Amino acid sequence: MKNRLISAILLLALVAVAGCQQGAATLVPSPTPALATPSPAAAPVTEAPPSPSPPSPAATVATAPVTPKPATPKPAPVASNIQLLDSGAAVDFAKTITFKVRAQSSVNITRMTLSYNVDRITVATVINEVRVNFTPSTTAEGQWVWDQRRGGPPGGATISYQWIIDDASGGRLRTEEKSFVYQDPRFDRTAPLTVGLVSLYWYGADADYGRTLMEAAQDALKRLAQDTGAQLERAVKIYVYPSYDELRSALIFPQEWTGGVAFTEFGVIAIGVPTNRAGVEYGKRTVSHELAHLVTFQVTFNPYGINVPPWLNEGLAKYAEGETEADYRSRIEKAIRDNKLFSVRSLSSQFSADTDEALLSYAQSESFARFLVAKYGRDSMLRYLGLFKQGIPAEEGLKQVYGLDYSSFDAAWRASVGARASAVPAGAKRWPMVQNATPWLPSGSRWYQAGGMRKGLAFAA
Repeated sequence: MKNRLISAILLLALVAVAGCQQGAATLVPSPTPALATPSPAAAPVTEAPPSPSPPSPAATVATAPVTPKPATPKPAPVASNIQLLDSGAAVDFAKTITFKVRAQSSVNITRMTLSYNVDRITVATVINEVRVNFTPSTTAEGQWVWDQRRGGPPGGATISYQWIIDDASGGRLRTEEKSFVYQDPRFDRTAPLTVGLVSLYWYGADADYGRTLMEAAQDALKRLAQDTGAQLERAVKIYVYPSYDELRSALIFPQEWTGGVAFTEFGVIAIGVPTNRAGVEYGKRTVSHELAHLVTFQVTFNPYGINVPPWLNEGLAKYAEGETEADYRSRIEKAIRDNKLFSVRSLSSQFSADTDEALLSYAQSESFARFLVAKYGRDSMLRYLGLFKQGIPAEEGLKQVYGLDYSSFDAAWRASVGARASAVPAGAKRWPMVQNATPWLPSGSRWYQAGGMRKGLAFAA
């Protein structure tokens, strides 16, 4: 009898232990207290076999909720005690931009990184980062010199920058972003004249000089808006130098004939306009022409790599100048008589390096643009330009809007000017194409200057 009693007590103890194990396993996953008996859906799988008999009172007490242990807290991030003492950018125009920073911390500063970008029309914002070499210290100074002679933004571009500073404790300081306009200090002498989205800067001439050029710019914008529907979408800056030599002194490795450059992506134009009467008359057309290039670029910019062909780009720019110049009319008339007109397709590539052929290319391009505007109207041209933004190539867009391919467009234009049908096979070239040619052209003519950040429209003086 005594042995049986001892065996019964041992059995009850084993059941109680099994019940305690089951209750703990059920409650650990739950963040809140639960009933002692788990629901069937949540019942855990344990290694202990289930009891064949109902749990005893002792087992019920053993399965009471067990409060889970609190999670071990993660270490808090190290609070930065880095302090910015000074930062800035010193400009030596057309030569260098020097970025400087000075900071301190309770431990050694181990890294200084300059982050900067240049405002421009592009598919995606490009952030440049430069890790600066310096001596680690609790008070550290660093600088980076951007050599503009190796490539950089044009005068008038806006540059934004900030510093990212790290120390030995793991602390980090990201300074507030600063911005400045990279501008020729000669233009600091007078305030710009701003009308709408156009700001015109000049020096070395009186107020009438600036107002006259601004009036020409506004007339060109009005002409384009009324006749083609194309308008500026963002602000532009025009920098006017009082001589060609002063302009060239502000450019990086300019050609000796350079009279101006348009940086379409940056919304900047830099030109030389002599202050005499002839110079101002030339300047009025030049401002109008280059401004039209910025308008065309802005309304057709796309991420698909589809460019406006030269005949349309230059044609609209010549159109924006106003009435066709007598010299250009004479060149077309002579080419009609001699049967030496270029086809539309041949003017869809870079213009010839030959002076006479280049000038005829500009004359015909202007005539193409006038033909489309006069015959089909403003809305059709605006729709055509809009298709470039959608990534539609030039000839395909011409078909969609005007129902013409290059061959039929060429034939229609020739008929309108009384010229014979083209004898040039589709796609043929009348001249060998010269890549990155730099011909000297008479006053008012232009060429396309490719390469690097200086890509734009340059013209001879």
